[in-house]
Amino acid sequence: VCPEGPFIALTTLILTFTKHPSAGFVIIVTTFVIFFAFAFFLLYSTHPCALEYNTTDCEGYDEQARSLTWYPSAVLAMFYIGLSGEFSVESVYDTASPLFATILLVFFVVSVTIVALNALIAILGDSFEQAQEMKTASRTRQRAELIVEYMDVMKDSEREKVEEETLWVH
Repeated sequence: VCPEGPFIALTTLILTFTKHPSAGFVIIVTTFVIFFAFAFFLLYSTHPCALEYNTTDCEGYDEQARSLTWYPSAVLAMFYIGLSGEFSVESVYDTASPLFATILLVFFVVSVTIVALNALIAILGDSFEQAQEMKTASRTRQRAELIVEYMDVMKDSEREKVEEETLWVH
């Protein structure tokens, strides 16, 4: 059992078993979007647009409020909100619990932003580490090529002397 809580344990488990750093990011953000979309779908179930079957009665409400009243479109709306951070606050006042909806919205936007920035830092760190490894390998290869080229130019007697002196040097 993880002492920090189940969310930290789940996040660690996901990031441990994914091979590519962006795969963990996609899994975590998708999980956030799906669960928050369900929460907002429930909160918007009492919205006037959800209660009216005729969509012409929802003319005064914005598109995001209408999209959060149906679960599949709520998932897409939460994905858009997570990417852009843009949301119409006026529609929150018509939900089942405006205070809870506001807190949930702020928590969602902040959480997705933090996860996205951490993923970006991890991906850039990985790229830098790979570049450093390539730099070391490239430098060693160039040195070996230079030594081979230098030994090709040497006379046979000089090359044999160098080979004999460095026989046990690695």
